[in-house]
Amino acid sequence: MGTYLNPGSDRFEETTNTEIYVDKTEMISYLNKILKTEKKYVSVSRPRRFGKSIAANMLCAYYGKGDSRALFDSSKLAGCDEWDAVFRERKNDKEGQTLYLDFLRDWLKDKSYVALAYMTGILPIKKYGKHSALNMFDEYSIIAPMQLAPYTGFTEEEVKDLCSEYNMQYEDVSDWYDGYEISTIIPVEMREKYRKGEYDKEKLYIYSPLSVVKAVSTGKIQNYWNKTENYEALAEYIRLNLDGLMDSVALLMDGGRVKIDISTYQNDMTSFYGRDDVLTMLIHLGYLSYDEKTGEVFIPNKEMLAEFKSLTKSDKWIGIFTSFKKSQELLKATWDCNEDKVAE
Repeated sequence: MGTYLNPGSDRFEETTNTEIYVDKTEMISYLNKILKTEKKYVSVSRPRRFGKSIAANMLCAYYGKGDSRALFDSSKLAGCDEWDAVFRERKNDKEGQTLYLDFLRDWLKDKSYVALAYMTGILPIKKYGKHSALNMFDEYSIIAPMQLAPYTGFTEEEVKDLCSEYNMQYEDVSDWYDGYEISTIIPVEMREKYRKGEYDKEKLYIYSPLSVVKAVSTGKIQNYWNKTENYEALAEYIRLNLDGLMDSVALLMDGGRVKIDISTYQNDMTSFYGRDDVLTMLIHLGYLSYDEKTGEVFIPNKEMLAEFKSLTKSDKWIGIFTSFKKSQELLKATWDCNEDKVAE
């Protein structure tokens, strides 16, 4: 059981003492702006290895009762449980999940003692139909991180700085770990230019912090994505082949993109009503990236492509990939006007 009241600053101090530490304390500036306002309920979801616990430990150190000023003296600003563990680890306990959500709502909603509620996890808040039991929270997810976009993972500038410091080739690191495309807010002074198509900096490309840290600390570019407790279940979800899901995965692995509807996903590990729900879950788990403008998903980088290759090793995939290869050959023959090949 976690310590929820004044857990202290020890964990964040350990982080700041670590050899590779990227300062994300500017996030607190935004949280201070919404302190004791109607925007004080913050729910942040992002994949594993994207710094959720470090951010939460930082906030515990900053807002906690103890004196942790020394930890922030040289920062840019000059342990913590994930809220959704119940839904991931006890997938079928519907009664327990409902009681848990009721507890959180009754504990936090419209309470005068709450100045700021910061809740983090992998999945967004559980939905029941179109509604949420915790509708007082503003959600900052990997799909829509809004003002917290720069703190969702490592930015390009941060990775370039690390590559320079540790003598790594940025192009190699980018090829393997870049590609998570997210949208931040558009500054008020830039919105007219945005409407005219003259401003395109609302997009950010972020990296998985753990993978980058391991690459620059070892000097080796390779797959550092750790398997989670949901890995085998994930493979089973894909093999269910809802609405031709396996064909879509084959297309993604060939570098293609797939248009999906993210609105039907219920933010849990059991309620899947079609292909799009599973693909939306893969965005939240970090296996896919999402283009907000086109509504398309794609595999972000070589590291994730390696994961999909692991997920698709079973015999069930042989026919899918064989058919996909033949379709590609047929399309090429058609483009080349090769009648004999098309007839074959």
